[in-house]
Formats: sequence, structure tokens, C-alpha cells
Amino acid sequence: MFLYAAHGSRWYGKHPVPLNRRRSWEFEAVLNGVIAPIGPGLSGRPYARSLWVLGPDCEHGWDGDHHQATIAVWQFAYAPPGVESLVPRDGCRRIGLDAGDVAQLRHFARRTALYYPGGGAVAGAFADGVLGYLSWLVQRGMADQAKPAGRSRETNASQTVAQAVAWFRENLLASPKVSEAAEAVAVSESHLRRLFREVGLPTPKRVLDALRIEEAEHLLRTTELKLAVVADRLGYSGPEAFSRAFRTARGVPPSVVRVAGR
Repeated sequence: MFLYAAHGSRWYGKHPVPLNRRRSWEFEAVLNGVIAPIGPGLSGRPYARSLWVLGPDCEHGWDGDHHQATIAVWQFAYAPPGVESLVPRDGCRRIGLDAGDVAQLRHFARRTALYYPGGGAVAGAFADGVLGYLSWLVQRGMADQAKPAGRSRETNASQTVAQAVAWFRENLLASPKVSEAAEAVAVSESHLRRLFREVGLPTPKRVLDALRIEEAEHLLRTTELKLAVVADRLGYSGPEAFSRAFRTARGVPPSVVRVAGR
């Protein structure tokens, strides 16, 4: 269950966050600047471009240098099994991020701000997708740390999947196909499906569908486009098909999101 989210500037070096047990799984990323979790058993060493995952029994606060940092944080009542197997409930793990990871987390943070607080079922559904991406980052990062020498199979898989997801996003308005994404990243369609499984994501088709719904929701909240236009832009056969897909994904019809966005 999604509990809390925040995104913005922090001066942790000047205003440290005191130690506390939050009783939730915390995912905090530094998108610009440097920060560090502090507490028993934690090094307190500040890092840039990092995602920290802290278990619900991990007593911690936050510190940094004397410069402004930009952070994004999400808290959940639970974590997927893949995260629980890698992060002790009373511990912390740091995952290094590349520029693409930072851009994606910044995008998720801005979108989360549209739904939290008060987003209801829509916020919960979107947060589930964010949690899936965070879980993938953790599993990818821990696999990379376990095999630091050379380009591991896991690293290659995660990079190819990230490229495919980026291609989907860039081509959403051109009715992209999974076969086209596979061609764009130089693998077969069946191999691309295997790579998505390896990194713990749903099938490429399901990821593409989720991205289409995400973009549709953004258009509903920020424009006055008619449903038929939104459906056509994102490759649905018509407004009825779009409405069915949206209700299945979000649990509410498109009209509810449009009203909430005003």
C-alpha cells in the first residue's frame, strides 16, 4: 500500500532529518546534489545519483553537505519479494543510478505529485507501477554489485530493457509495436520478452500498455482533448476501447480522472 511521497529541494546538510523508525519501506533517491542516510550501522557517507532502500525497522535520518539537493521519496507499507530478499528489514542498501534512471525517477516523482495526496484509487494504481520500477532498480543494482567485473548478463539485460522502454515512450504517439521495439534495440521479439522476464518486469506488451495509459492520464489531466482524440493519438481503436482499457488499468473511467485534474 502506498503511504507517502515527496519531491523537491532539501538542505539536509544545514537541516538534518533526525533519527526515526518510520515503520514503512522507504525509497529515497537523490536526483541532484549529495545526501546520505545516517543512523546505527550506516556509514553516513554522502553520494550523488543514488537510490537508498531502507527497511521498516531501520532507524535512520538524513544528512548531506551544505548545498541544496533534489530528492524524490516514496514510502510503502510493503515491498515486493525481490526487494525483501535483498534488503534486511532493519537495513539499508544503496543503488547507483545513471542519467537515464535519474530522468525516469524525476518523471515518476512529478507524476506522483499530481495524485498525492488525495488521488485515491488512481494514486494507488500509479504508485504500484512506481514500486515495480523501484524494485527493478534494486534488483538490477544488487546484481551489478554482485558481479562487478565486466558486463554481466544482468547488466546487459537491464540496459536493453531500459532502451526498449525508452523507445516505447518516445514513440507512443506512433502506435508502436513490440516487434518494432525489438528491432530498434537489435534483438528478436521473443528474446526481448525473455529479457523483460529476467529483470522482473511484465511482458513488453503490458509495459507498453501501461505507458499508453500513463500518457492518456496525463493528457486527460492537462488538456481538454476529447476522449476520441486521446484514443486516436495513443492507438486505440476508438473511445469505447480506450475507456475499457483505462477502467481496467485504473479502476475508474477516464471521466473521473478528467474531473480530478481540474
